[in-house]
Amino acid sequence: MVVSLNFTKQSLLDIPTTGKRVYYRDSNPKSPRGFGLYTTPAGAKCFFLSRTVAGSTKRLAIGRFPDLPLQSARIEAEKIAATVAIGIDPAQSKKAEKARKVTLTEAMEDYFEARGVNLKDSTKANYRRAVEHHLSEWQNKRLSLITRDMVERRHSKISAGSPSAADNTMRALRAILNFAAGRYEDEGGKPLYIDNPTRRLSDNR
Repeated sequence: MVVSLNFTKQSLLDIPTTGKRVYYRDSNPKSPRGFGLYTTPAGAKCFFLSRTVAGSTKRLAIGRFPDLPLQSARIEAEKIAATVAIGIDPAQSKKAEKARKVTLTEAMEDYFEARGVNLKDSTKANYRRAVEHHLSEWQNKRLSLITRDMVERRHSKISAGSPSAADNTMRALRAILNFAAGRYEDEGGKPLYIDNPTRRLSDNR
């Protein structure tokens, strides 16, 4: 069921929650076409924007009311509408934005999850040790900020104390970054991390 309603702060507060999902469309001409709100059986009220994306109609999530004020939701709906208008799937855009910010630790955890039972516990422990001990300053660093020069300098620094530890650390880093190259993509489905900085070590040998 879809109900037409002139959205105001008070009219949204007055919407009852009936234990089922009910959709409301904003009749206010200031709002973008397809802007609405639905109630959930749990009592939540969520803004959405209805748009056709890749040939199918989707209700694109915006945020919850009243945590997200009505005017802010309208502004966000306009942004989403503009994104769709130029052919970008907002869900894919958010995924790509998150991928661009992924850190070394996050990539490592994604790698462990993806490999699952195919990755030995001892290998996981070795990788964690490498990242948390020898690459501790990089744990919360974005992958995009890890350069070949950084890798070369860190390998040399670790090698001064233990060449085997240096090689093991870079082996772990190489595996994580290789995984990242296949896992994280931009809005067009192209890989974000094409170059693995650990290749510098191979090139120098």
